[in-house]
Amino acid sequence: MTLGGVAMSIRTNRASALSLFVVAALWALPALSAQVPVEPEPQLVTVAGSLQSELGCPGDWQPDCAASGLVFDAEDGVWQRVLAIPAGDWEYKAPLNGSWDVNFGANGVQGGANIALSLAAARDVKFYYSHASHWITDAVNSTIAVAPGNFQSELGCNGDWDPSCLHSWLQDVDGDGLFSFTAWLPAGNYETKVALNESWDVNFGASGVQNGANIPFDVPDVENGGADVTFFYDDNSHELTISLDGSLDPEPPQPQSVTIAGSLQSELGCPGDWQPDCAATGLVFDAEDRVWQRTFDLPAGNWEYKAPLNGSWDVNFGANGVQGGANIPLALGSAASVKFYYNNASHWVTDNRNSPIAVVAGSFQSALGCNGDWDPSCLRSWLLDVDGDGVFKFSARLPAGDYEAKVALNENWDVNFGQGGAQNGSNIAFSVPASDGPRDSEVFFAWDAQTHVLQVSLVDAQGDLRSARAHWLSADVLAWNPASLPAGARVFLHADADAGLRLMLNGVEGGETIELTRDDAGLPAALRSAYPHLQGLSAFRLPALDQATLSTLLKTQLAVSVLDADGHLLDASGVQIPGVLDDRFAFAGELGAVYRDDGISLRLWAPTAQSVRLLLFDDSDPLSDPVETRDLQEDIASGVWQVNGPRAWDRRYYLFEVSVFAPSTGKIEVNRVTDPYSLSLAADSVRSQFVDLDAADLKPRGWDHLHKPAFTAPEDMALYELHVRDFSISDTSVPAAERGTFRAFTHRNSIGMRHLAQLARAGISHVHLLPSFDFATVPEKRADQAQPAGDLASYAADGEQQQAAIAAVKDRDGFNWGYDPFHYTVPEGSYATDPDGSARIVEFREMVQALNRAGLRVVMDVVYNHTTAAGQNDRSVLDKVVPGYYHRLNLDGAIETSSCCANTASEHRMMEKLLIDSVLTWAKQYQVDGFRFDLMGHHMKSNMVKLRQALDALSARRDGVDGRAIYLYGEGWNFGEVADNARGENAIQRNMAGTGIGSFNDRLRDGLRGGNPRHPRRLRARRCQRRQRPRRSNRLFRPARRLHRRPAGGDQLRRFTRQRDLIRRDPAQGRAQRYFGRARTHAAGEQQPDRARARRAVLPCRAGHPAFQGHGSRQLQRRRLVQCHRLASG
Repeated sequence: MTLGGVAMSIRTNRASALSLFVVAALWALPALSAQVPVEPEPQLVTVAGSLQSELGCPGDWQPDCAASGLVFDAEDGVWQRVLAIPAGDWEYKAPLNGSWDVNFGANGVQGGANIALSLAAARDVKFYYSHASHWITDAVNSTIAVAPGNFQSELGCNGDWDPSCLHSWLQDVDGDGLFSFTAWLPAGNYETKVALNESWDVNFGASGVQNGANIPFDVPDVENGGADVTFFYDDNSHELTISLDGSLDPEPPQPQSVTIAGSLQSELGCPGDWQPDCAATGLVFDAEDRVWQRTFDLPAGNWEYKAPLNGSWDVNFGANGVQGGANIPLALGSAASVKFYYNNASHWVTDNRNSPIAVVAGSFQSALGCNGDWDPSCLRSWLLDVDGDGVFKFSARLPAGDYEAKVALNENWDVNFGQGGAQNGSNIAFSVPASDGPRDSEVFFAWDAQTHVLQVSLVDAQGDLRSARAHWLSADVLAWNPASLPAGARVFLHADADAGLRLMLNGVEGGETIELTRDDAGLPAALRSAYPHLQGLSAFRLPALDQATLSTLLKTQLAVSVLDADGHLLDASGVQIPGVLDDRFAFAGELGAVYRDDGISLRLWAPTAQSVRLLLFDDSDPLSDPVETRDLQEDIASGVWQVNGPRAWDRRYYLFEVSVFAPSTGKIEVNRVTDPYSLSLAADSVRSQFVDLDAADLKPRGWDHLHKPAFTAPEDMALYELHVRDFSISDTSVPAAERGTFRAFTHRNSIGMRHLAQLARAGISHVHLLPSFDFATVPEKRADQAQPAGDLASYAADGEQQQAAIAAVKDRDGFNWGYDPFHYTVPEGSYATDPDGSARIVEFREMVQALNRAGLRVVMDVVYNHTTAAGQNDRSVLDKVVPGYYHRLNLDGAIETSSCCANTASEHRMMEKLLIDSVLTWAKQYQVDGFRFDLMGHHMKSNMVKLRQALDALSARRDGVDGRAIYLYGEGWNFGEVADNARGENAIQRNMAGTGIGSFNDRLRDGLRGGNPRHPRRLRARRCQRRQRPRRSNRLFRPARRLHRRPAGGDQLRRFTRQRDLIRRDPAQGRAQRYFGRARTHAAGEQQPDRARARRAVLPCRAGHPAFQGHGSRQLQRRRLVQCHRLASG
């Protein structure tokens, strides 16, 4: 086909980047003729949340409770209702049709965040839900602004000038303070103003004046006798702006202040860090640029920051312009001047160290409001990379004419790129045609930071190759919902071994192309079951591919695209590949270093790697060079790479060098990475080490004949939780060199061990070790660990000096809880007397042996639900070997982080294998007696059941351990992207009944202790200001009138008895329904995890507080409460 005078083929590879741009005139794709159908109203909209039990529902978070259901107003076209809400801090969302399958939260996002509602006193609150925008709000959180006028009857209102008719409701879905609505009006002369809260009591007219004059506007005959009219209301200035056919694009109101708040503030004159109201780090608004900006002189260091608005944490923006988003890291190797920027339209906050400040400078800038043209310092044409994909974008409406432009970096001409991405290249010419409507044509600029090529177009190029919205699920099925798929469209899979795919207006350029066929039957039933979160996606069939071709394709950069019948690009995306890897490359054999009589086989599962090499080292020095390199050979049937070597490799250090496409960078990366199946490591985990765990010198004396304390049943367990370092770091009865280590437990006459022995005699049966596998955040060599400055004991007990001194070294000292796993199957090096090599193995075994001899079995706290890092981070392991596989991805291909960090995907077969293999190693080789799973609900039930079966298969005669005596339990919390079985049946409380695997019981905990600081109703808006409700155990027998300051005595009594029943529930054996006194405890669904008669045991010694655990199958026979004490931390 011929476009703009340039002949192009759909399958052309490596076309010129400027072939469709920089021509005499720009061209636009034809508009799609299909109209978007109106989404039908739901059958039911419920306000579901923590307030429902106050409104007559049997419990909270119930999507089908009619007592909190909204009512559809046919005249308004809006769901609404007034509900009487008591004082308190509440949260809610809007599920549709009595189910959580489709629900909307903050900012109208499907499955979005809970909406907070804080009431100092009881009051009536009106709730609203618009199905057109999915905005769910209330009259307390939001201004209910309506644009009444003499046009409302044209919209379907019963009359004009009606402030209660919500057909002209101004909505602020994104929460930026700019309210809007759009409607088609017939040509004519009209007037309007803004009224608040569905009445004329508060109204604003011309220029935002309260009770001001009506605002006149005319609607021309643009199309079909009228035009689209958009109304914009600024909640700060109260001004109403009217845009005919979208000819105006008002920017959101600017905040009063923007602060760079973070760990760097005390260096810049603030009295402390993370202070949102410190003017010393405030940015300055540049009226010409329309950007907040300021330069600061910063010392060397690793800093973090965010941008709170208006001197408060209530509204703040972090990485990628996300409200309340992640902190933005800033690493400076030396002192430097750093300029910070905040764009209020996109909420992007960045700096000139993390991001190039790219500006499109050219002959058009004066039309944007710049003082002149060709000005690289005018940020009205600032190219933004809000999503961090390396493509910087900007758009503007320009008058018809011929223009030139290029890209300049850092607000000057020192570094600039012109035609073809050439540095100091020629200007890029483009033309803007006259517009058919009242507004100028919109021009889109996109600059690729890797190629330096600027694309200019009248069309916003669809698709994004950095995202991955397509899912290759099996060898012959790919799932994807492209933005548009009209009749005659063609869909393609693209693959480029050099990672050179590029998005152009006529499709994806580069590599090889395979055409796909749409399967009108949709995804096969087996795939819908395996991937419930993808059930609604369309299915596309690949041609039959043999294993070799499949293997080759999966080693490349992959993308999909859809073109219309004329060859115009409609959408494009990267591809997620875990499904097809599980389908065709899962491996059941041993991985890592496998010792044989005649040598060592080293195996790495890496089916997407283009090559793998072994680097051998004689020492652990991270700066030393390899003394030998060996190429690994791949078995394409499994994706396993293997190399065989002599037993002389034993105790030598090694790394893999993996060449692989990394979606996080869009490049082929050559990664030097440790072994995911490492069994020993150099200090600070910089290299793996070959070790044979059966070697005699790695076993303490008597290890092979270790006698275990008796284990009868889980209900007899009484746990004492401890932190390995804290247990002995201040214990002067332990030799100084062994304090804070595994070896401290071998001193049976130390203060700590005598205390543990006493607890064992009193009835404690198990010691629960906080994470003691290899974690990332502590320097493992004692000499490298920073110490707080000053004499902490000399400071006032109520002073701030201690905290300040500790905070200054918090990232470099010797303490961390350890929930940041680096290598799952290696003991933590900072707990060893020598972190280099195998001493940690021997000493961990000595600790287990010593605790067993003291009469205590050992439970490990394990954290397989996330890793400390992913992508190309220095601490990333799994994602450097098989990028995009081991971690759970969202629908756009980004790694989910609901656990706090990079969530792993144990629903994928090889992550499940890693989890099970690791636990079996700890059980067999380290004689660990139980495993407490952190965030167990983020794993699948099938993972845990398979692990249980694998443990049950271990026998003392064959494996040296009785696997049936190893207990599994964990946190069965139901939240995040896996909530309610969204990725498969997850290991939450209600799903684990009958498995023999325990779940912590938060119901009994909350009944006794009053909840936890992060309970929705106890988390305060300001950072680090939390409220803990009093423990019910402390107030249970107070008069009911003191429980809550409410006038209704009956309500107090009801709440009192309900709280009492929460405590009584477990001694009542956790039955699905029980009656106690005046209150009925409902235990179905979210209120009760086990529908069967699951028995529960009280584990009273976790972290110095009672802990509660549910057992899936065993009947509760007896209980024992043991008084627990916890050693002081050092």
